[in-house]
Amino acid sequence: MAAMAKPWKHPKSGIYYLRLEVPVSLRHVIGKREIKESLRTTSFSEAKILFSQKYYDAQKLFSDARTSQTYTIKDVDILAHRWLIKTTDSFITEEDLNLWLLRYRSESRYGGYEEITEPAIEDYVEALGDGFRAQLALVGPSVKQVMQDNTVFLEPGSELHRRLVERMVQMHIEVSRVAYKRHKGRWGAMHQSVLETAQGVLTGQSVVMPAKAEGVGTLSGGTSVVSAIDLFTAYKIDCGDWDEKTQRDAEIVFGLLASFTEPYKLLDIVTRQQIRDFYGLLQKLPSNYSKRKKYEGKSLSDVLRIAAGDGQKPIAAATAKKKMLFVKSLFKFAHQEEWVTKNRAEGIKSSQLNDAKNREALTVPEIELVFDATSESSRPSDYWLPRISLSTGMRANEILQLTARDIKKVAGIYCFDINSEIDNETGKPKKVKRTNSLRKVPIPQVLINSGFIDFVEQCSSNRLFQCVALGAAGSYTQQYSKRVNTLLHKLGVKPPANSSVKKDFHSFRHTFRANARQAGISKETADLIGGWSDQENASEGDNYGRSFELFMDQLKTGIDRIDYSEVSF
Repeated sequence: MAAMAKPWKHPKSGIYYLRLEVPVSLRHVIGKREIKESLRTTSFSEAKILFSQKYYDAQKLFSDARTSQTYTIKDVDILAHRWLIKTTDSFITEEDLNLWLLRYRSESRYGGYEEITEPAIEDYVEALGDGFRAQLALVGPSVKQVMQDNTVFLEPGSELHRRLVERMVQMHIEVSRVAYKRHKGRWGAMHQSVLETAQGVLTGQSVVMPAKAEGVGTLSGGTSVVSAIDLFTAYKIDCGDWDEKTQRDAEIVFGLLASFTEPYKLLDIVTRQQIRDFYGLLQKLPSNYSKRKKYEGKSLSDVLRIAAGDGQKPIAAATAKKKMLFVKSLFKFAHQEEWVTKNRAEGIKSSQLNDAKNREALTVPEIELVFDATSESSRPSDYWLPRISLSTGMRANEILQLTARDIKKVAGIYCFDINSEIDNETGKPKKVKRTNSLRKVPIPQVLINSGFIDFVEQCSSNRLFQCVALGAAGSYTQQYSKRVNTLLHKLGVKPPANSSVKKDFHSFRHTFRANARQAGISKETADLIGGWSDQENASEGDNYGRSFELFMDQLKTGIDRIDYSEVSF
């Protein structure tokens, strides 16, 4: 336990003082390392009374300082862009450029001489994939310097500090590219949108970066591709629309788009034909290219060239279509924000035939195979997930996030409460596909008869299915899907690779919908149970009843109408 603060007595004068060390993270805000104030008394009893008030004032000062320095992702981007502007502004002579252009090649035909080459960014690109420690090792001094220059402190290892480190790696890459262009005589200045970001006001500060020096020109007339991507990405993250996996998928596509259009090209001069050409190239990407080391840090053209040489199979047309949705969303957002005069990505379609496979419901024999194979499993997830999904239509991640507290009685009826409360394992809200996925689902009698409530009551853990670990993408489904797909393949449930149909865990959800229709359950009731909704035509009234308790008996009657007599739970 830390020692309680108390008055400090001067060894010579005998006068008592308040002496408090200012936390390292607040020194740049308060402007001193220590707070030292005389209590103007030699009496310890008086000093204790005076000390308590002074101590309170000091703690309030610390609290106010912490409040004033609550930074955001936008602040991190401002800091990184300020460093980019300051560094590229120093490129006045060829000697300045050499700091970024020269790379020593001891085994080259030039012997011991330094050779001007393309920017040596391999280490930076590799660090982006290797994570925080590798990134910090490369740009640590620059990160420290940019915080000192802007009197900003970010707790080492914190989320914002990691974000700044990653952004500074990207800025180092950009500086190398700018230096190489200027070495080749292309001295075009940084884009106006980059300057505007750098000149932004940091949270809690009134100091704005000075305008660029006289004689340094700027491009004008709109928002660059890279700035539009950064702003759109920040918007989607702030709105909570993207989880970690979606964000990574978007970053990959946007990185390819930036390399295809050139990062600082104005978004509004990207033509419709160029967008169509980019879509065509997306469709030629090799399968699983983002997971292959040989493609890391490569431009789109380089990826396609390497893939063609290796004879790699291209991604499915449906996969390319999903990737293209990021681009279409970007241009739609840009048009709404008036960054472009027209949404030139609207209506662009692929010329390829749609090779998407149709997911089908499972047959009774197939369900029996799965249930028989999992009936004696030691892992609760193996046994319960197929049975819960078949009888409720719940998605895998909805089930895997369930805690004992999420199994509750509503109007006397046991139900699953699918909510967005904080997941104790991730520290973040539970993931749901969309708003209408938040709902209460009555637990079918067939599950209760199979012992599900008894299973819940015996669970000592917070989450019901602790046997399934959190995947790298921040979802429990990632690990479970591998296991269940292996089982379905082993049982012969999965169709051949060349088949036009597919069957996986999500097929249980399709089977529930088919069973509900066969049992005469109304579409509205089935939608409320499964969290389905027509997103385009949904009205406010469609949301009524999703959690209204008086509907629970109606939903319970409907869900128990399905006949499972042909299946052995």
